[in-house]
Amino acid sequence: MLIYTQMNGGWKMKHCKFCDVNIDDSQVRCPLCHKKLEGQIENEDRQYPQYNLEKIQKKNYRSKVFSFIVIIVISVCTLINLLNYNGLLWSFYVIFPLGYVWLSIRNTIISNMHYGVKILLQLIGLSFMLFMVDITNGQFSWSVDIVIPLLIITSIFIMTIIIYTIPMLWSEYIGYLFIIMFIGLIPIVLYLTNIAKILWPSAVSALYTLLTLIGMFIFSDKKLKNEFVRRFHI
Repeated sequence: MLIYTQMNGGWKMKHCKFCDVNIDDSQVRCPLCHKKLEGQIENEDRQYPQYNLEKIQKKNYRSKVFSFIVIIVISVCTLINLLNYNGLLWSFYVIFPLGYVWLSIRNTIISNMHYGVKILLQLIGLSFMLFMVDITNGQFSWSVDIVIPLLIITSIFIMTIIIYTIPMLWSEYIGYLFIIMFIGLIPIVLYLTNIAKILWPSAVSALYTLLTLIGMFIFSDKKLKNEFVRRFHI
């Protein structure tokens, strides 16, 4: 944690002439532009919020180490599989799950991304992993017919919970709406393009998406409804 030195009722600070902000004197470089800080300012209010640069650097370093380990494991498994190939690409069973774990940790667990984007990335990553495992097994059915539509319903349900439990701006609300509409159409597109063979999971997913959008509009407050009507002219 950063430690600020208080003197005479104020804070002992350094100044960045490039960003025109005052930063605590424990820092050598500005966390915004990374240029060297100048001098010291006493009895000034702290203009820049606490920023633990050391913690951020350690976090980024651990992320890079994990990414490198993933690359090593994938490379070794692929090489062993190719050198001892017997008709089975078993390395895919390592590559895709490990890639999904990497995505989950890097872009979901330790990331500060928007919740909707995190859920969308999780949906894409998990769906792709299961789809590739399905193909590797020599099949092409259970992932797109059953699992992916159910994952989409689950993702929409989670986003619905987030919408009604976390206060958000109009722009965030609309962002969730578009994400839900986008992923809700995926199963129907898969069925219409003859990739998915079973209709009912796709139909259930599309119906659930439609009901969710209607419910969001009905139960949203008056301000959001008026903003929706004004922006989309309906």
